[in-house]
Amino acid sequence: MSNTFRAALSLIALNLSLIVPAFAQSNSVASVPMRASAAEEESVRKLTEEYGHALVAGDLDAMRKFWNPESPNLATHFRYYKGVLAQARLEFTRAEITKLEITGDKAVSYLTADERRLDKKTGAVLLTFDPLRSACRSFEWIKTTAGWQIQREFLVQDELAGRVGAARSDQERDEILEKEKRFVTNTLVSALGTRSLRHQTHAEYALAMQYILLQRAVAEKIGDQTGIAGSWLNLGLLKHSQDDHENGVPAAMKALTVYQAAGNKRGMSLAQENLSSLYRSLGDHRRAFDFAQKSLRLSEESNHRRGMMTGLYKLSIIYGMQNNSVQAMAHQRKALALAEELEDTISIAMLRHDLGVEYLAQGKLDRALEIYQQLLKQMESLGDRGGVAMVRDQIGKIYAEQKRYDEALTYHRAALGGLDAARNRRATVVTLNNITAVLIAQENYTEAVKVGAEAVVLSREKGRIGDLYVALINQGYAQVGLSRLQEARQTFTEAISIIEKLRTQAAGGVQERQRYFELGLGAHHGLLGVLVKENQPAEALIFAERAKARVLLEMLQQGRTRVNKTMTAA
Repeated sequence: MSNTFRAALSLIALNLSLIVPAFAQSNSVASVPMRASAAEEESVRKLTEEYGHALVAGDLDAMRKFWNPESPNLATHFRYYKGVLAQARLEFTRAEITKLEITGDKAVSYLTADERRLDKKTGAVLLTFDPLRSACRSFEWIKTTAGWQIQREFLVQDELAGRVGAARSDQERDEILEKEKRFVTNTLVSALGTRSLRHQTHAEYALAMQYILLQRAVAEKIGDQTGIAGSWLNLGLLKHSQDDHENGVPAAMKALTVYQAAGNKRGMSLAQENLSSLYRSLGDHRRAFDFAQKSLRLSEESNHRRGMMTGLYKLSIIYGMQNNSVQAMAHQRKALALAEELEDTISIAMLRHDLGVEYLAQGKLDRALEIYQQLLKQMESLGDRGGVAMVRDQIGKIYAEQKRYDEALTYHRAALGGLDAARNRRATVVTLNNITAVLIAQENYTEAVKVGAEAVVLSREKGRIGDLYVALINQGYAQVGLSRLQEARQTFTEAISIIEKLRTQAAGGVQERQRYFELGLGAHHGLLGVLVKENQPAEALIFAERAKARVLLEMLQQGRTRVNKTMTAA
């Protein structure tokens, strides 16, 4: 997907324990004579409580009535709440109005509570921070002809996180934290982590790292183990975003250890999701599968639908990469059903994209093209440049399969421009590989070698061993086309060493390794072709026999284990 992870926003749950009057009564003047200031304070207090009550009830229409319809914050705010309240049930304890100030026709009120977010359907705890302690919402009111109306609403701890991050020195930061110590709770820790994720999403890695360190410092200061674990998890996510997968693994492992010690199952599941992605990027599908499966089981135990969807999705990716299209599609369909139930448009698009990949792998080109053309319209309407680019790239692959090479190149090159604009370097490697393959099919070997070399360099830079394998195969065939046989021999030999390593790290048993061997035959065929062209039939025969013997030996050593004994079926 356009960004391989999405920033998880800290969602605030409000649930007033007091029974409050209906909204229609909220702007009426009390019948008992009161001083004007006292009456105004009581009015704002009641409105604040009633708004919280509407939020807990998930009643967007009632909430909207409290807002100034001319507020510039209204549309964005309710778009956010619509997504939250569609699936979440908000709970709140120890609610109190902790600030109420009126100055002329403007007022500010604070509503502070311990807040939770639960799955509306299953009751699963949705956040690692459960509850968010002393979460404080600030409401800025303006008096209009219709009475007091909300102009702006924000989480005080989020605003504080921004101030702490902008501090010019440790001393200034400490002074801010001391002055605002009543807000220094795990809600602030969560807000700091959220800011880190936001910066990661925009590839602002230095700022993301700054907020990770702040999150850990504040968490350690207040003894928040969930927050400490969260900072390590965010570091793992950051390293994954930077394609520094080897350094991401120990960070995610540290997060898992701390979450386990704290008994935080949602945190454990998230850490295992991250570890699955990191190991998959390193080509270790066995560990990737194991962590994805563990994460899925934890999510199933707690009825966490989003966690279940993500676990199924990650397993489907591994099945697909191991040439097991049947299991990949079975898991994708289960994940897609949950994504649709959750109304998660981003995950729906991701899963439909991957279903198209499997249809393409099965040769069902018309079905794949139908999916991608629909997705292209959706991504264009959303203005997602990265998403548009990746869908165009897949359409290019379909045209290449149909031998419509000029059209394929048009789509691939358009995709390349979009990925550059979106700064998606990993997907850029995939597109470069696809362009190289088309150029080889057109017998334009000179250009293919140039583009292929760029793909090889970028794959090495990003540490994407699977992408490097494909880039080397393409480069080898382009070199053969130019009769640069010695170079091609070296290129294919490196590719074979990679696929042999990946095959030993395949998840599952003998059948899965056999599928992986079949997936990697391109490099073997390429090297055999080079040996034949070099008039070395004896060496070619020895190489072929060794490859077959290696697979046969594994089967004899491991036995004909049924794959469903080692890999969970869909």
